[in-house]
Amino acid sequence: MRSVTLRSLVTTVSSPAGLQTLIVSEDGPATRVTLNRPDRRNALSLELMDELVGVLRGLGARSDVRAIVVEGAGVAFSAGHDLSEMVAATCPSTNASSIAAPS
Repeated sequence: MRSVTLRSLVTTVSSPAGLQTLIVSEDGPATRVTLNRPDRRNALSLELMDELVGVLRGLGARSDVRAIVVEGAGVAFSAGHDLSEMVAATCPSTNASSIAAPS
């Protein structure tokens, strides 16, 4: 049986400044992008999607990156789109008087 030393598995974290919802770590030619909203089960907010697209575009342009792994922090990869963000944008008030009755 062959043993592996932990020194060869060290990962360096190099998250670009300003990222609020992602963690980016590199290990040689592999890069790991972690969705970091575990309190919301990594629901895809507009901010997270914007950051993710920017990071993936940047990584895709680099010739030294050979693999990208996307994972979620916490117990879930992603709960899907953050619907609470969409409801807040389209229905600023949730009381019944703000909803028009069908005519």
